[in-house]
Amino acid sequence: CELFLAGSKAGMGLTLLRKKLGLRYRFKSCPLDASIVKGSHGLPASDPEDGPVLACDDASALPDAPSMMDVKALALRLMDL
Repeated sequence: CELFLAGSKAGMGLTLLRKKLGLRYRFKSCPLDASIVKGSHGLPASDPEDGPVLACDDASALPDAPSMMDVKALALRLMDL
């Protein structure tokens, strides 16, 4: 699922029609301009209750307050790697 489409919806429809007819087509569905994406990508939640959830079947393996940096090491340890 992309946030934005490059080009018009009519152009995308025409491209889909070319695909259905078996003709050559090239989708330009994802623009390369990163400045149009807004939001809190990568920022921690201001309230810990709104933060990510870490689920594990071995509760003793989880630290009291795991950071995002602990997840990889935890996953590797749980897989015995």
